[in-house]
Amino acid sequence: MGPEDGNARLRSVNPPASVSIVVCTCRRPQKLRALLESFTSMVVPPGLGAELVLVDNSPDDDIGPIVEAVSDRLPLPIACLREPTHGLGAARNCGLKGSTGEIVAFTDDDCRVDPDWLCQIAARFARDPQLMLLGGRVELFDPADAPITVLRGSAPARLSSTADIFGFLHGCNMAFRRSLADRIGRFNPTFGSGSPVDSGDDAELVYRAFRSGASTAYEPKAVVYHDHGRRTRRSTRSKLMRYQQANGAILAKHARSGDEAAARLLREVVWAPLATLTRWPLSPDACLRASYRAVLYGLGAVRYRVFAARLERGAQP
Repeated sequence: MGPEDGNARLRSVNPPASVSIVVCTCRRPQKLRALLESFTSMVVPPGLGAELVLVDNSPDDDIGPIVEAVSDRLPLPIACLREPTHGLGAARNCGLKGSTGEIVAFTDDDCRVDPDWLCQIAARFARDPQLMLLGGRVELFDPADAPITVLRGSAPARLSSTADIFGFLHGCNMAFRRSLADRIGRFNPTFGSGSPVDSGDDAELVYRAFRSGASTAYEPKAVVYHDHGRRTRRSTRSKLMRYQQANGAILAKHARSGDEAAARLLREVVWAPLATLTRWPLSPDACLRASYRAVLYGLGAVRYRVFAARLERGAQP
């Protein structure tokens, strides 16, 4: 489906809400330049109020020349903000606070957006008034990169189980109604790249959204291309370990607050290695994988308790 089809669908419903696109960047000028170039080809649906909000999370970079080089070719206005507190969660909160759209969409500075990306996001929210949180498809920009941090499902889906929260959507292709943040709070700044937990700000928000009853969906027609650049086994494994530890930290946070679903999931992961030993025929590989996951979740839970929990007293999302 092309941009024209998306526009036609928007014209068939009530006038679309305004959309703010938030991009947080930190010391990746070449990646940022490539992302902004992809925005120059993006289609903005007729009648849609749209803006691009760029948050600089680096204390010493000057992204002004990069923005100036492309601003007159962008199909929407751009605003630049600076967030001195390091961490993706804090930077995303800065963009959320400094934006005006009824719908706030996020992508990362190492991505490229499909020309139809904004059309598909706006169309999905326009035809589903109950939808609160949306994730989109994430493809590799460079096929030589390791196939991680991608979402390639070809069918629309609806989040229906707490056990499926992790990995249901990625923060580099995510959008939600502003009213959701008003209801459940913004991103938790102790999560996210550069924070005490160092990952998981998107998953932690998805967890709170789903547990609050918010309708959460996946739309494969809203596509971004991730230029993450990881090709070695070491860099790939390191990234996946951070994700698993963040998952453990998220469950530990909510279990500590009395959320029985989080406590149950954490117990299931911790006891999974023993559960594999009760099945016949025995599978050493399955036991090893379960043990590895349990250790990483446990490390994440400890990391949250040691480094993050005390900070949240003065930094509630």
